Amino acid sequence: MVAELGPGRVDKSGDEIPGLNLKPEQISCIENFLDIPRRDFEKTFKKCSELLGEYEIARRGLDELKEIHEYLMTLGFENEQCVFDTTVVRGLGYYTGPIFETILTDLPEFGSVFAGGRYDNLVGRFSGQEAPGTGASIGVDRLLAALQKLGLIEGQKTSTD
Repeated sequence: MVAELGPGRVDKSGDEIPGLNLKPEQISCIENFLDIPRRDFEKTFKKCSELLGEYEIARRGLDELKEIHEYLMTLGFENEQCVFDTTVVRGLGYYTGPIFETILTDLPEFGSVFAGGRYDNLVGRFSGQEAPGTGASIGVDRLLAALQKLGLIEGQKTSTD
């Protein structure tokens, strides 16, 4: 991937993959960001502070993440259960704050089964009125398939079975 940040590369088929033509210092910044630890909150927080601490908006975001981490620890979650991954991006452009994804630790191949975040401007797009919001969705199909695989529920027989 890093080659594609610069001039590009030729893939195994011989096709050229055009790059973004970023400068070496820009590529280095992206590499540093991608190298942020994810499994240890203190290391994640420290590295993010080192890389982004000069920016007020980043400091506010980091303070918010620290507060979320403190809430999770107070609720009894283990540090290993809460991964602060700076590379996660939800597929919708209306998020304005923290986002989250929940993955089943015993079946990570199912991907996210519960996800959401903060979106302060979404209602205003449709109604013209400001209304801050948070929300989440459950991947019902994924969750049911995972529960079946774990043997926690049985599949229902249908007339087409």
